[in-house]
Amino acid sequence: MVVGCAKFDSGRPFDETKADDIRIGTTTKREVREMLGPPHTSGLTPMTGMAPGMQTMPMAPMQGVPGPMGGEKDTEYWTYQYTKHDAAVTSPFSLGGAGKGVSLQITFKKDVVSDCILTNTETTNKMLIVPYYSSGSNQGATHQRRCGDKSAAER
Repeated sequence: MVVGCAKFDSGRPFDETKADDIRIGTTTKREVREMLGPPHTSGLTPMTGMAPGMQTMPMAPMQGVPGPMGGEKDTEYWTYQYTKHDAAVTSPFSLGGAGKGVSLQITFKKDVVSDCILTNTETTNKMLIVPYYSSGSNQGATHQRRCGDKSAAER
């Protein structure tokens, strides 16, 4: 019987509870950086939320969104992201795993937060691998809320 496991992380841990202190229309870039440190990714287009390296891929202009690749004048996008995943091989023909992720996407208009969304994701997956046949399932939950909305965090 073959048994094994693997763990991997992506991004950089950050204190997601600080999202409750971010106020749309009030909190500045400097204040966010003081609360959370430097962002995982940042840029002038909404593509900032993509993994590093993917952001430089040429993109066709987004319909109905002003500016190049969806970017708007005087707007900057910051993303804080951390994912932790565990995977296990439980027999010669099966594997599974679980992951947790958190992402904080902040939009600044000039130097002030104009939008801020916190997303928490949990997933589990199982797969049966048999020659010429594979079967699997993914289950998960995603919770999303605006920053500063403590009532949503308590739900």
